[in-house]
Order: sequence, then structure tokens, then C-alpha cells
Amino acid sequence: MEFGLNMLRQSPVNEQLVVSPLSVIFALAMVHARANGKTKTQINRVISNGATDDDTVGFYSNLAKDTLTPSNGVQMRIANAFFLDKNFTIESQYADTITGKYAAKVEALDFGQTRETAKIIDAFVSKSTEGKIKDIITEDAVSGAFSIIINAIYFNAKREHEFSKESIINRTFYSTENVQKQVGNRGKQVD
Repeated sequence: MEFGLNMLRQSPVNEQLVVSPLSVIFALAMVHARANGKTKTQINRVISNGATDDDTVGFYSNLAKDTLTPSNGVQMRIANAFFLDKNFTIESQYADTITGKYAAKVEALDFGQTRETAKIIDAFVSKSTEGKIKDIITEDAVSGAFSIIINAIYFNAKREHEFSKESIINRTFYSTENVQKQVGNRGKQVD
């Protein structure tokens, strides 16, 4: 919880980006599974407050399973993957851990073909989230990389207290500093 709040506090306010702390934690948990030394210690401190490796893997493995289990009208879809340039290899024990414990896909791709690699990753995310998240990676993100960890989460649930259509109020939305438009918002008018 503290990690998520700290992460959100440091998020840039001038960018149109939504980052889920859960998504970042899943990605860090996959890195943690193979990290060593200072890197592993730092990740461990952030995601598990110094717990043992087995406890960390067990906790996040159970969390991954729980989030994929529908309950009380909550729909959640997760795209979790480790993509590696085909010119490198992944240790089989690491691949087994992240596929078995974190339900992650592991795939080698030709990162030299940046456009095609980005399309393959985007297609995986789109399929995993039932088309709700489509464009997550760019050619620029692939260029120069040798591996990419992806985690995208689609979440949908009914509100505990639904808003009525009468409560929709048009308000000014600023998509950039100089661009604004009227957008319907739910809630009460604040003066």
C-alpha cells in the first residue's frame, strides 16, 4: 500500500498516463525472481518489506491467482509477459518461475524488427485484456532493448453507489495545457 501511494505521489501530473501500483508490483516481482545483490535487496524492500524470497514469490503468486478469479461482479484481465530479443536466452528456471508463479508469457522475438515486435506485444496485451487495452508499446520502446517486461491490467466493476444520469455535469477537461473540451462528469457541481 505504501509503495502504491509513494509511486502515485511521484507520478508526473502533466502527462496523460494511468499507472496501476499493482501492475508495477507484478513487473517488479518478475524482476525480483532473477535479481541478485543490491538490486534484489532494493526490490525486496519495496515490494515485500524484506520478506524471504519464498514468501515473496508465494504472496505475489497467490495475488496473481486471486486477481484472475472473478468475484462479486469484478472483472479483471491481466497481460503479464517477459519478451526477450531472440539473440539472447532466458534461464529455464527463471522462465518456469514467472510462467508458473506469475502466469506470465515468455517469448523470444526479433527486436531488430521493432515495428513487428511492437505489434506482437500489442496483440498479446489486446488479447489478454479482451481488447480493452490495445496500444501499450511503441517501436521506440523496442529499439535498443534486449528484453521487455509487460504488465497491463484491465479492471471493471460496478460502483457501490451508482450515479444517476441526472448527476452528469459538463465540465472543462484539459487534455493538454492549451487544449480543453467539455466532458460529462458524474458527481455534484462544486463552486
